Amino acid sequence: MNNLYGGSQAESLPISDFKWHDDPQKFMDPNFIKKLTPDDPIGYWLEVDIDFRKRLHRKRAFYCYPPLPETKVITYKMLSPMAKKLLIDKIGKTAAKNYKSKKLISTLQNKRRYKIHYLNLQQAVKFGCKLKKVHRVISFKQRKFSKNFLNFMTERRKNSRTKLEERLCKGTYFMLTQNSKSYLANAVNLPFFTYLTSTVRAIRVATAKSSHFFLVSYFFN
Repeated sequence: MNNLYGGSQAESLPISDFKWHDDPQKFMDPNFIKKLTPDDPIGYWLEVDIDFRKRLHRKRAFYCYPPLPETKVITYKMLSPMAKKLLIDKIGKTAAKNYKSKKLISTLQNKRRYKIHYLNLQQAVKFGCKLKKVHRVISFKQRKFSKNFLNFMTERRKNSRTKLEERLCKGTYFMLTQNSKSYLANAVNLPFFTYLTSTVRAIRVATAKSSHFFLVSYFFN
């Protein structure tokens, strides 16, 4: 599928039965992790300790694109000499010394109590990372409930006759839904609904209630 956003949404997603796993230590078995698949009816989120072996630091793919990103507060002492110089030139030496900023970063530092999806853990172990400890595990039922719809939208995108149809089918309206919900619906403090329709009459029915905020996507046949 030539659709990264749609492809990720078409994978198995959590739907119900969230609960703590009774035996998290079974995930310490590499063979058990290796047997897990994306199509399993049960999925897992784990809290783990992971170490990067020293030999991985010498791999070009690893020091260029380290796996397992995390959000950390970056301070002045953590910056490289060049980054320190650029920061001082921009905000001054005094302000630079007190610099703190929360960033999403990828490093080769060992991870502690790192939250990770079971497929990402499977990939990290395959790359050579060492699983040191499993603190706890949440299991859940999962299903590819949006796959058919997203495949349909991808086909509509390929067969689009106008730029408007292509943008809609590409996934712009997904992002618009999230932005509208965050900025518009919350601003007016109304319940938010997304409504897909292909008829003008259905639009009138959907937007008749003034007590709700609607995002209407209209598709031409």
